[in-house]
Amino acid sequence: MGTHGGLGRALATAAAVAILASFEALAGVDLVLLSADKEARPGEFVTHAFSIVNTGAVSQTYNVSVAIPDGWTVLGVPPSLTLGPGGEETLFVAITIPSGVLAGTYAIEATAESTTDSAVTASASASVEIGVSHQVEIISPSEGDGTAPGQEMTYEFALVNRGNAQEVLAVSAESSRGFPVDVSPTSIELAPQERRTFAVRISVPQSTSAGRDVLTVAVSSAIHAGVAAEAVLFTSILPPPPSTVGGSLIELLAGRLHVGVDR
Repeated sequence: MGTHGGLGRALATAAAVAILASFEALAGVDLVLLSADKEARPGEFVTHAFSIVNTGAVSQTYNVSVAIPDGWTVLGVPPSLTLGPGGEETLFVAITIPSGVLAGTYAIEATAESTTDSAVTASASASVEIGVSHQVEIISPSEGDGTAPGQEMTYEFALVNRGNAQEVLAVSAESSRGFPVDVSPTSIELAPQERRTFAVRISVPQSTSAGRDVLTVAVSSAIHAGVAAEAVLFTSILPPPPSTVGGSLIELLAGRLHVGVDR
């Protein structure tokens, strides 16, 4: 009995192996890149196209995956595809590139794998060339403020490197009415996507008349020609308070009041 049972199990195992071997001979998949290499800048998106072909003689369902660099996003990829014998499907892969990605060549790899046999698999690679992007931004306070003659006003600005290359930026500021202006610091080094603050102080002379001053703040790269940004902020110069007008006016007003009372 034991001999017959062992023989039966052996025959069953052999049959299963034969069936599996037969299935593997019938199953197959091919994955081919259809699109050319892509060029893009940070913040943009590209689309690559792949062809998935069932090269076997039986219908197959394939799990589909796409490997992308960290921080990138892939869209439009179904989790699986079912193809009949000789069937073909075009896979469009839309890839979003985050801001701040350094310049260079990045690989995208698509893979199709049979849901019934992990040995039945195929992959294809595509590339995306990220170019150098130079962009800086000055973020101003929400609005200007007001100050009286003889006073100082300090504003805090933020400087952001929106590009994907290191920047060394010179900072300057100018008053439309020629007021003394102090900038600190006057040079800022920023890595891609880095943000730093700087201060601009305006000194309003005592003799200044009421009105408005236009503060122009500018930055320019010390290492990349043409990379610059500018921001404008308005400062209101208030009329001087009565206590700062001077003794002669106070005495004149007091004298007129005295005369009026006597009369």
